[in-house]
Amino acid sequence: MDEQNQGPSAGSESLDAGAGPPADDPAVRRARRGLALWFGLLVAGGLGGLVFGQPEAAGLVALAAMFAAAQAADLDPRWRPAWTLLAFVPPAGGVVFFGYLLALVVQGPLPAPQRVAGAGLAAAGVLVLALSAMPAFAAGLARRLFRGQAPSYTLGLAAQLTAAGLLLAVPAWFAFDTLKPALLEDPEPLLKKAMLSGALAGYVLLALGGMGCWIRRDLRQTLARLGLGPVSLRHAGIILGGALALFALNGGAEAVQHRYFPALWKLDHEVTELLARAMTPARIVLLGLSAGVGEEITLRGGLQPRLGIVLTSLLFAALHVQYSWFGMLLVFALGLTLGLIRKHANTTAAIAVHALYDMLAVFTS
Repeated sequence: MDEQNQGPSAGSESLDAGAGPPADDPAVRRARRGLALWFGLLVAGGLGGLVFGQPEAAGLVALAAMFAAAQAADLDPRWRPAWTLLAFVPPAGGVVFFGYLLALVVQGPLPAPQRVAGAGLAAAGVLVLALSAMPAFAAGLARRLFRGQAPSYTLGLAAQLTAAGLLLAVPAWFAFDTLKPALLEDPEPLLKKAMLSGALAGYVLLALGGMGCWIRRDLRQTLARLGLGPVSLRHAGIILGGALALFALNGGAEAVQHRYFPALWKLDHEVTELLARAMTPARIVLLGLSAGVGEEITLRGGLQPRLGIVLTSLLFAALHVQYSWFGMLLVFALGLTLGLIRKHANTTAAIAVHALYDMLAVFTS
């Protein structure tokens, strides 16, 4: 996720753990202090999230700390043995998660063709994540996803997560059908203020960790890399135009779906209406901020400059498996629009458009 990562290839077989800048080098001292800070955040946010029943927030904080460790290994060879011990965690977690999806799809009530397709892609996710535990495979994956970037430990980790997200769409979409009745009956656990706040904090920390905040960059440099800048008068016009464009795109797509795919329209409308019924005005605002800030700062702010608009939008759509395939195509189109806003304005403008759109969409449902 970090364009400054010019460290050795993640597939390099000869890494001299004793080489590197002197221990009293300012960059090394900053990284040492930064790792201590990230360890404190991991203990407070990760363990705290688990204790208070917020596994998503805990997982995001853990990933943020993983990125900080990878950034340190890219910066100073002395940290690479420690990173070697940590590097197996993301692929192992991915294998377990895709294995769980595989079991859900195989045991679910899906028709045979859908079961085969979902199980096949879930098995592919297991295989890719297992292979990505090998440094050479992770480096090759990073080269293909992040063209023009020198492979590094950080990009290897980003490639693992990106590949997992892209492979997630189909099996998770099928698995969601199995879980949907229970979620539709009682969505309350997913919409608690604490859950939304925890997810928002987790995504922000993930973006900071991915950019090497307090390791390779200070906070000001990190915010600049993420595209979080002031909103000018021109940006205000882009925000207004972007929000109108998203509403027009959504309205047009909904009309097409209602006319030609009424069954899919009913499913997607049911999800949106259910969320609207379960939300208080305060929760709607918090949901808009959680999705707008969290998704934009990580995807459009962190990944898009390296991954490109199209792949970032595909990943954005792949994470919205609660909708039908038509709904996910719409999310992809919305992602392309937000990507253009990020490119021609900044991430702050994309956040404002996304949050405004989400809040008004729920309020008007």
